[in-house]
Amino acid sequence: MSTNGAGESLNLSILAIIVGFLFSIAISLIFIFITAFILHFTGVSEGSLNVAGYLIVFLSVFAGSIVAAKRAAVKGLIHGIGVAVFYLIFSLLFSSMAFDSDISALNSISKVLVILFAGSIGGFLGIGLVKSK
Repeated sequence: MSTNGAGESLNLSILAIIVGFLFSIAISLIFIFITAFILHFTGVSEGSLNVAGYLIVFLSVFAGSIVAAKRAAVKGLIHGIGVAVFYLIFSLLFSSMAFDSDISALNSISKVLVILFAGSIGGFLGIGLVKSK
């Protein structure tokens, strides 16, 4: 637990954020495999991949943020955004290493907004799932 300049406790749980981040990566992988399976074995066009990508990112960060906020039991918004920031950094690092292509600014900005929104909402809802003591 750390304190801010005024001596107030921040109640930030890095472990909760890491657990939520890892959960969001696991959810992403599951959804990516499901999407690949659907694309391969059905007549769904690859044109729908952009929408599927945004949906996968949103659901993954949303779920990971719920896990982090519930695990931390305090400051759900902060923990949810923490998961979103970890996920964002990971996805930017992964895509820059895995793909040799330029990332469009509009796509990047919209993905950042989706990730931060999902983290905020997931953290907010996750703290509501904490049982009152």
